[in-house]
Amino acid sequence: MSDVSSILTVFVYTPKGNWQIVCSRWFGNRLNLVAEDNIKAYKYAFSCSGDIALSSFKAGYAGRVGVRDPWLIHLGDGTPVMDGDCVYLIWANESPYPNDDEAYFKKNKPAFNHSYKAIHRFNCKTYEASEVSKIFFRRRSKGTMSILTDNTGGIVWDRDGDGKFYVVTSPWGDHPEKGCNTNIEIAVTSDNLLRGIHVLEAKPLPRYGPAYDPGILKLDGTWYLFTNTALNKKNMWKGLRPPTMYKGADLNRLELVGNDKGSKVNSEGHHFQKINGVWYGLAMQANGRTFAYDLKMNKIGMVPPLPPAPSLQQPCIIAFPDSGKTKYLWVNNDGTVYPHFLPSYGTPRRHKYENRGTVLTLLANQQLDHYDFDAWKRNSAHKTDKSTRDK
Repeated sequence: MSDVSSILTVFVYTPKGNWQIVCSRWFGNRLNLVAEDNIKAYKYAFSCSGDIALSSFKAGYAGRVGVRDPWLIHLGDGTPVMDGDCVYLIWANESPYPNDDEAYFKKNKPAFNHSYKAIHRFNCKTYEASEVSKIFFRRRSKGTMSILTDNTGGIVWDRDGDGKFYVVTSPWGDHPEKGCNTNIEIAVTSDNLLRGIHVLEAKPLPRYGPAYDPGILKLDGTWYLFTNTALNKKNMWKGLRPPTMYKGADLNRLELVGNDKGSKVNSEGHHFQKINGVWYGLAMQANGRTFAYDLKMNKIGMVPPLPPAPSLQQPCIIAFPDSGKTKYLWVNNDGTVYPHFLPSYGTPRRHKYENRGTVLTLLANQQLDHYDFDAWKRNSAHKTDKSTRDK
């Protein structure tokens, strides 16, 4: 059984070796299962009628049944956080959606709170991934202190600066419906987010909303925030949401670099990556195209949709070192539409294409014959400090 955002889902393990959902129901109209006091009050239990034999039973934190929207974690100088051949990716862990629950759809049209931030250790050579941590957010929601499932957004570990993790996100965990706005929030913590379970308290970044899907970068003491900005301040879903970049020495006092209103682009999934010595801001569109900008918000070019052209393609490009060379991966989801009992996002009855599908990893034919990051040249950041990682 899984409980995410007051949605209870029961799974069975079939003789074919697959997990299948028996039922998925929203209990929010009866019991608020994200309220902190309710979470503390309830315990795991099991009961049944008739004859049944359990071979095993395990209770713990909610597991994923799918992933979407990857973001690469950077250090305070822009270098990807690495451990051997592995980088650390933030993924939104998908949870089941109560497709057949009419009461849920009447109250949540649609909801964005079925996924939570998780960090996965991803091997750039074998493409194997393993989840190492989960991140939830604590704040007052509808008058009640709650533990919420915010997702999307980047992380910078300022390891060689103040040693803290800077997490930007959008408060999707209690976002009620598509007619409402959301903004950019930030949480700063000294906890090692590369392992364990974490509950963070985020605060809104001023002046940058309505906006969502933020990317974050720190270079030479300057912070960069890359997101979209809704031109319609009353309802961000009506009107343009062009990509917008800010920068400054203080995250709470960033100045506008520029935006791309002229292209009439609605952007999502904002990322930073260095390619052949040049830093780019990468933003996707709903039609699968990705626009590239320099750090002055000059448009550099456009990447056409990748095969098999899913509806949304996160431009999560990973640069990694390999025997004196720099290689590049694009990690995404292939857009496969699965049956309704697998995770969905948005309203499944209207947007079945939003099932992100299987993780897709593309290795670029182009590569550099040198290391593109100074830290790799010094061979100091190629491996994460084990004492810090295992703290």
